[in-house]
Amino acid sequence: MLLWSTPLQEYRVPPSSLPVESLVSLTLELYESFLPTFDPAADPSSNVGNAFYEYQVRSPLPRSPEFKALREVSAEAFEDTTLTFLNRPLTASERDNIFCWAAVGGGSGAAVPFHPPHTHRNSLLSSTYYARVGEGAGPITLYDPRGVFPNGHHIHHPEANTLIVFPSWLKHMVAPSGGAEYRVSFACNLPGTWEETAEVNLEL
Repeated sequence: MLLWSTPLQEYRVPPSSLPVESLVSLTLELYESFLPTFDPAADPSSNVGNAFYEYQVRSPLPRSPEFKALREVSAEAFEDTTLTFLNRPLTASERDNIFCWAAVGGGSGAAVPFHPPHTHRNSLLSSTYYARVGEGAGPITLYDPRGVFPNGHHIHHPEANTLIVFPSWLKHMVAPSGGAEYRVSFACNLPGTWEETAEVNLEL
């Protein structure tokens, strides 16, 4: 489903396409082991969301069979986007080098996970798959420097089993989630450069 005239699309992912419960279970197990290692007092400028990213990059999670299935689902969405907007399929190298990681929000701990405004460098497209979305789940805010969105930004409220794709140069942030239930999502990057999507025709 095309959302806007910028190359950003949303897909419904059948639960049978992914080992969702295993993905969530592995992620929360790793997150619970990570939290005791996070000390915001040691570095007041640190962010628990970013710190968890660095923690899991050093873990086996991104190389697990569950993440392999996630990469395959993301690759299909990425290829649909490149075919739609760039008129080309993914290369074998692009598929092989998709990198995915988990993000956790909410919970009853003292640390409040969120992601401040940022972009994804050295990537052509980025995706977010929402595996668990509880009450009070924080939305993702997308800022478009080209002024395509009416107010310069769009607030996208997540729904479980959906995946969104957007150009990696699109600045975005994830707000803190409220409530005790964790919000679990997975982000993936398709390797490439921003230049390839910079001049995409907006008149579709």
